[in-house]
Order: sequence, then structure tokens, then C-alpha cells
Amino acid sequence: MGEYPHDLTADGPQVISEVGIVIPTTPWESLWNGIAEWFGVTSENDLKTILPNRAEFENILWGAADLFN
Repeated sequence: MGEYPHDLTADGPQVISEVGIVIPTTPWESLWNGIAEWFGVTSENDLKTILPNRAEFENILWGAADLFN
């Protein structure tokens, strides 16, 4: 659901160590926001409770329709 890194060398922009740890392009909260909505969690307060970092990524959150339609 994210983008595959174009450069996996040690100097690549998403690689943060010599052992190949890669920073993802899509936050975990983005995906889980849509899954939570699909399970019926629709209240803002409930979504904030189960995804406490959700506010950090509000501009790139997916909804159930984005994932399952």
C-alpha cells in the first residue's frame, strides 16, 4: 500500500542503517484507520483511542472505502 524504495543502497534516502532498515512511505496508522472503520469503529473519539498517533497523519489516513472498494 506504500511505495517500494527506489534506492536500497546504504546512501538511499529511506535506508537508515547499514543492515538495511528502511523507513516506510506509509504510516501504520493510515492502514489501520481504514481497517478500524471497516470493523465499524466510526467515532472520532474511538479512533483516537485505538490509534493514538492518528492525529500525526491526518492528511494521509485511508478510510474503509479506500481499502475495500
